[in-house]
Amino acid sequence: MYDLDVKEALNWLPREIVDARNQRLKRAMDLSLKHEYLPEELQAMQTPFRSYLQEMLALVIPISSKRSTHEIFKSEG
Repeated sequence: MYDLDVKEALNWLPREIVDARNQRLKRAMDLSLKHEYLPEELQAMQTPFRSYLQEMLALVIPISSKRSTHEIFKSEG
């Protein structure tokens, strides 16, 4: 499942943040497929609790809900 709000928030983020996210996802899928763990020295460099998407989602969700409400009223009229 891919949330449209997440997709929109990713479009608003700087390209380097999205590229880093995609690289982390690829690495995670590769390691999972191989049943391996990230080396400890790389684990120490990670910041898993640094949220880059929540702030952007907080901006996108109200706009998206307003847009949805507008579309509902537009289709009824």
